[in-house]
Amino acid sequence: MELFDTHAHYDAEQFDPDRDGVLAALPGAGVALVVNPGCDLPSSGAALSLAAKWPFLYAAVGYHPENCAPYREEDLDTIRDMARRDKCVAIGEIGLDYYWEENPPRERQQQVFCWESGSMMSRFPIFEVGFWVLISAILFWMEIMWICGPDIQWNF
Repeated sequence: MELFDTHAHYDAEQFDPDRDGVLAALPGAGVALVVNPGCDLPSSGAALSLAAKWPFLYAAVGYHPENCAPYREEDLDTIRDMARRDKCVAIGEIGLDYYWEENPPRERQQQVFCWESGSMMSRFPIFEVGFWVLISAILFWMEIMWICGPDIQWNF
């Protein structure tokens, strides 16, 4: 049986000492495909670099809600450029994460989520979201649609 790891952060510093060894071992362990999502611009760039190096690894690019405080609207252009790369298969890890109090305020998360999701739906119907992000997004879906207003385009 081949496995598809849909959410791995092999760009994380914990893998610095043996990243290549870990990644080289994956196919032999039955892992056929991996998606490495970014959490901000630097980690999205790192995910793309790994995807360029390893044939079974693909990238997702975007801002995780806990990392969205420094996001600037002009960062969206950079994310769009990253998303055009061949091995970028999703926008993520994006969404809403209201679970941790130390995360940026809800309003900030909602703003960044609207910018990222609304502008990317025409290119990617796939978003990489974590468990708490998914739960939050489901619970606040109507709220987000209301906040984003008519400028957001949902292409399901």
